[in-house]
Amino acid sequence: MVQLFLQVPADDGSVDTDAVRARRSLLDKAESVIKSVVRSGGRYEARMWLCSTVSSVHLLDPRDQRDLFLDLLEMKDSRRDVAARLLRMIFDKKPEKAGSVLAKKCHMLEKFFQGNPERILQWFSHFAATGESAHKKGARALAQFAFVNRDVCWEELEWKGRHDQFVYLMYEGNFKDMWQVVEDFLMEEQFSTLSQYILIHLDEQRLLRFLKTLGKLISPNAQCTKLAFPCCWVEVLLSAHIDQISLDELILLNCVIAKGRQLWHLMNDEEHEEERGRMDELVRTMNDLTDADHFALIKDFMGTKFPDALKWIGIQSWVIFCGLSKLCKSADSCESLFTGNSIEFRKAYDYSLVQNDGYSVSHTSDTDDKDLTRSSHKKRKRDKKRRRHRYDSDEDNVDQLLELGTFTGKRAIESQCGSWYLSTDDFSAPWDIADIPDHLSTCYLRVWLKWACFR
Repeated sequence: MVQLFLQVPADDGSVDTDAVRARRSLLDKAESVIKSVVRSGGRYEARMWLCSTVSSVHLLDPRDQRDLFLDLLEMKDSRRDVAARLLRMIFDKKPEKAGSVLAKKCHMLEKFFQGNPERILQWFSHFAATGESAHKKGARALAQFAFVNRDVCWEELEWKGRHDQFVYLMYEGNFKDMWQVVEDFLMEEQFSTLSQYILIHLDEQRLLRFLKTLGKLISPNAQCTKLAFPCCWVEVLLSAHIDQISLDELILLNCVIAKGRQLWHLMNDEEHEEERGRMDELVRTMNDLTDADHFALIKDFMGTKFPDALKWIGIQSWVIFCGLSKLCKSADSCESLFTGNSIEFRKAYDYSLVQNDGYSVSHTSDTDDKDLTRSSHKKRKRDKKRRRHRYDSDEDNVDQLLELGTFTGKRAIESQCGSWYLSTDDFSAPWDIADIPDHLSTCYLRVWLKWACFR
């Protein structure tokens, strides 16, 4: 059985130092496996996961956000990729802003067309033929322009042609109107959208500089110490400890703290067969710890630097996730896990509470009926939200059926595989077999990060 250690013990108790030492050795080996997976083919995915986590940062003032991305635009090579992608965003989302620049710089279009007579045909061709749904290229812009009032000037024209001229205006011409359009857009657009669209295309040197600058602009609040949001750990890390950590270490931290399930799937790809075998062996030979042993292990982590403490607790939670992914294959194995770890549970659509000893207790009071009604409302909201994240589930076949979204289909799957309300989240939502490893390892992570790192 996998031990979850979801509660901080009241006292230290007697500690088996050999058992603690053995677990530390296992975590060292697990770190080596993770590094090998990320190094041998998984680097791009791991960087993409880090950018995704960073995009969830929410403690940024709009003006600071603008300055952050302006700093990025001024970096070497950013003219080639960042500026081009940012302008593409502006053209797609705020075409009227690009049009206002065109209206003042009409000679740009004249010069563009004069360069080659065929460009006129290229620009204003590609109208939709019979059976096609929409115009293409410049024809779409011309159709839109004609659709709007004829006295409207270029501001209303959605121009989706070549952008090299606009980049020139920004950098060579230093055209203030163009920079104003960019600055306004950077303040209005959501940080998450900008980050997801731009950061993944940065080289590692610029990405690290971006993260260091971001850290200086973040001021974590009281909610962060309570881990109120999934991004809190990275906000605290960037704001106070970014100078103590390399990009490699940050990528590894993000893998085990925020992207454990994705890391598990990556490791199970064919090209990582060796690493998967090593990790399977580690999980199989994982030694048992008492509450006192585990408490001593956490205290050892606390004696390290903040980033290291995050790393070791994160790796420990990921090892637990791996063990749960191997264990949670049937309803019986899951319920045995719940009982062994003192987790109260209620079978979904059964509504009988199962106590720590495994016996059921019926719910008959009015209060309980009201609670179940509230739970049902929460469940529908939670189910809708969780379906959006179902793409990375451990049980692909089950998830494909769940994606159909039918109530009957969902009940049929859950009756075969099992779905439960758990005391770990106050019975607020049902958890099926595919989600239990992620949920319980995350519960472990939150308990011990809050106790060891965010008090």
